[in-house]
Amino acid sequence: SQDRCLAVRVWGVGWVLAVADGSGDGGGRAAQLAVDAVAEVGPRLLWRDPQAWRRLLRAVDDLLAGGEEPGKTSLVALCVTPWRIVGASAGDAVARWVGPDGALDLTGGQARRPLLGTGAAEPVPFRAATPRRGALAVVSGGLWRNVPPGDLDRLLADPPPGDPAAAAVALARPQSPSPPGDAAALVLRRG
Repeated sequence: SQDRCLAVRVWGVGWVLAVADGSGDGGGRAAQLAVDAVAEVGPRLLWRDPQAWRRLLRAVDDLLAGGEEPGKTSLVALCVTPWRIVGASAGDAVARWVGPDGALDLTGGQARRPLLGTGAAEPVPFRAATPRRGALAVVSGGLWRNVPPGDLDRLLADPPPGDPAAAAVALARPQSPSPPGDAAALVLRRG
């Protein structure tokens, strides 16, 4: 798998989350470097402006593009607190909140290409108030491409017993004989 996930509890009130979805040769290495950078810098960006998260993703793009071993990845990196969700994304990984009032696609404005590692990625920042109830899913492009949004929304609105992230990944297994791409998910529930 070329997908990498990160969930770090910060300051006892928030989480830094990231999903990187590596692509092509060196994609797994690129995804790992991306989540490592988020693990190192993300906790310091806890309550910062979304532009700080955008700058972090641009720095990851530059790091990967200038490396000796090239690699490309998508990345969603964010911090969720009881008050707000702040982050940035580049590529086809997705962050989505599903609650009683419906779904909020935090990464809806992002560009799928170019990926981080090209030196030309255009990360898109986002910010939203954290709803009182619901679930935040951060998923790889491989999962998002293989699961209809309505199916993921229903799973998040009424999760089965056990691990909702594992259930989301299981949804990505298509009924056809061809295997799905990499699929990764983080799910954080509130209320």
